[in-house]
Amino acid sequence: TRMGWGARSRRGGATQMTPYRLTVHHTMGHQTHGEAETAAALRGIQAFHQGPERGWADIGYHFLIDGDGRVAEGRPANVLGAHAAEANNGNLGISLMGNFNVQHPSDAQMDSLERLAAYLALRYDIPVAKAGHLEGHNHHSETSCPGTNLKSRLAEIRARVLQEEAKIREADAADGKRDYASFR
Repeated sequence: TRMGWGARSRRGGATQMTPYRLTVHHTMGHQTHGEAETAAALRGIQAFHQGPERGWADIGYHFLIDGDGRVAEGRPANVLGAHAAEANNGNLGISLMGNFNVQHPSDAQMDSLERLAAYLALRYDIPVAKAGHLEGHNHHSETSCPGTNLKSRLAEIRARVLQEEAKIREADAADGKRDYASFR
C-alpha cells in the first residue's frame, strides 16, 4: 500500500478515469529487493515525479513491481496516471523496477506482472488479447521503455495473462464467484 512504502500525499485534485488498457514500463533504475530497499526507491521515484523536473501531482504509475515480485500501489487505479504522455486516459501504468535495457526482469517480477495484469483485466473488463490493450510504453511514444529485455517478452506476457485469467475464472466458477467488479 501507499502507507506501507511511506508515500507522500498527492498534490492537488485527482482526475477520475475508467481503466480500459494496461501499459508496461520499467523504472530504468535499480532492480530492488526487500521491503526497505523497495520502499526507499519508491519514495525516490515519487519525489522525482513530484519534483521540479516533472512537477506531477503524484507518482506517475499505478503499480510498481520490485525484483522479488512485490507489488506496490502507486496511484489509485481509478485515477488518471502520468506515465504515457498523451495516452494516459483509461491507461493503467505498471512499472517493473529495474533497467531492462541492461538486465532481465526476474521470474518473480514476471509472475507478479502476469497475475496483476490478469486481475486488472478481469476487474475492469480489459481485453488484453486485443491490440492496444496490453502494450509496452514504446507503443504510445518514441521511447526505449520498457527496455529491450522486457519488450521482447510482451507477446509471451499477453499469452500468460490470458492463461491466468482462465485459471481465475475456473476457480471462481467452482466457488460460485463471478462478480469481478467487486473482486479485490
